[in-house]
Amino acid sequence: MSRDENLVKAVQLARRKRDATAKELSEVRATRVRLKARHAKSVDAGVTPDVSRARIAAYTVKVGLLDGRLDGWQRRVKRAEAKLTKYRARNGATRVSDRGVALVKEFEGFSPTAYDDGLGYKTIGWGFRVPEEYPAGRSITRAQADPLLREKLDGERYGAAVRRAQTLARYPLNQNQYDALLSFTFNLGPGWVGDNDWTIWRKLKARDKRGVADALLLYRNPGSPVEAGLRRRREAERRLFLS
Repeated sequence: MSRDENLVKAVQLARRKRDATAKELSEVRATRVRLKARHAKSVDAGVTPDVSRARIAAYTVKVGLLDGRLDGWQRRVKRAEAKLTKYRARNGATRVSDRGVALVKEFEGFSPTAYDDGLGYKTIGWGFRVPEEYPAGRSITRAQADPLLREKLDGERYGAAVRRAQTLARYPLNQNQYDALLSFTFNLGPGWVGDNDWTIWRKLKARDKRGVADALLLYRNPGSPVEAGLRRRREAERRLFLS
């Protein structure tokens, strides 16, 4: 497991603990409010309360303990996130984010059955290319396609290409830059990496942030049926790269 993956897992664990503690705290506070209301109602009615002050006090103590625990997890989340941010600033992002996945989904669209993508390629799910002999009746669900998309984006063809690009160019990509180039690579393939015939590679190699962003707009298949869609995608990738 890479250093980046370990740092991501540390962030995820801290967030889960924080969220679980926050949920427990909310439930305990709600219970204390209900007990206090029952006690007050009994007192107002002049009857012996069925909820003792000691029980309410115990919940008050528990609220205090959980408050302290939540504060501790919040600090741990911030420290874990700071470590991950610092590492990626120095070494570049290495995995797609939820925002990156959403960008790819927005422009690929989902299809449970195979279709022609407009350029002669048989495609299914979130833009997954399949062989021509792919059975016509076979389908895929979103539940199957969602993890497969992330796996492909982080895998040996697309994610590995963007990671290789930032290593070769000695240009550590922040998360938004990584996601933008990953969307671009998922759409057009990894052939641009290391190829000086591609303007986008030359700009990345020159560490020209604005140049890379502007170069994205060049790749839209002018005159083809998909030009308008590709232009919108390239513009979205450019905005993300510069944000």
